[in-house]
Amino acid sequence: MSRSVVVEQHIQLADFYELRFEDRTLPEIGEQARDLEEPSMEVTVWNVQIIFSPDELALFLGYERDVTAFPNMPMIEEGRPTKADGFPDAVGPEYGYPGGKQHASRAAASFWRIMHLILCSTIDPKKHTTEVTYGRAEFLYMVVVRGLHVDMASFIYQFVYAEALKIDAQISLPYGVLLTQFLHNLMVPEGADELRALPLGSINKTTLSKSMAQTRRVLGAARVARARREDPGQGSSQGLEGQRSWVASMMTELTEQMRAVMQPTDEMVGNISSRLSALELKVVSMDTELKKQVSEVQLALKSVATNAELVALTEWVVLLEEHMSVVRAVLHLSVD
Repeated sequence: MSRSVVVEQHIQLADFYELRFEDRTLPEIGEQARDLEEPSMEVTVWNVQIIFSPDELALFLGYERDVTAFPNMPMIEEGRPTKADGFPDAVGPEYGYPGGKQHASRAAASFWRIMHLILCSTIDPKKHTTEVTYGRAEFLYMVVVRGLHVDMASFIYQFVYAEALKIDAQISLPYGVLLTQFLHNLMVPEGADELRALPLGSINKTTLSKSMAQTRRVLGAARVARARREDPGQGSSQGLEGQRSWVASMMTELTEQMRAVMQPTDEMVGNISSRLSALELKVVSMDTELKKQVSEVQLALKSVATNAELVALTEWVVLLEEHMSVVRAVLHLSVD
């Protein structure tokens, strides 16, 4: 039995825009929907209660989240890479999908191995390696190959949340440096009795553990060599004599090294002393010559002063004679 439906008019989506529910339009309800709560964890660290959520992480990292990006929204099946596609692209075209959930990172191509080290959060300090899980291969495929947008705050939150649910007491949370800085930003204090060290990244942890192992090997080899040099049959007196001879040889070697260092210094000091003596003699001779020149200048000045006085006296005599001549002329006196 069929039934015909007669449409009186053509219906469009815009016809429902003015429809209201609880004094809100449908677009406003869609934009301001809060029915699905954002995932979050409320934890207490050193008596400080904090909220760990993707929004708090995005606020700390300083970017605006895209809630429609992966992994917030499920991907459609035709856009999601399969395991057979993801592993060869993220590991290398010469390697097929090995089956299982992970693959050794050393088998990856150079570029993907570097990308994996950048993105990985923990490296086994004993093996100095890590595994490429399918989730990480899928992440590399979507970000690098497909160029899709990823909400890193949500990705980090889900990864940390999954690890925190595990009951293994020996496991450490990923992104330790980021979490430490995140807690510091929320003013979470560090414990006074807690042994603290500088936070190290994955590569630094590997390098540090290797250097510590190398140091232990060197110290062990030195102890073995010292034990071989010592003769078990020697008595305590012979051992003491051996130590004294070793100290004497060390002192002799140290004295020779100090002499080799101090000899150039002594030669330099002697050279400077001889130069200072020569400079002192030169200054004394210059002082004597200067005194002679000063005496000659003083005598010359005295002679100049004497000649000036004679000239003035002569002028006075001439003036007196002229005055007397005038007086004689007035008095009509003779020269006698």
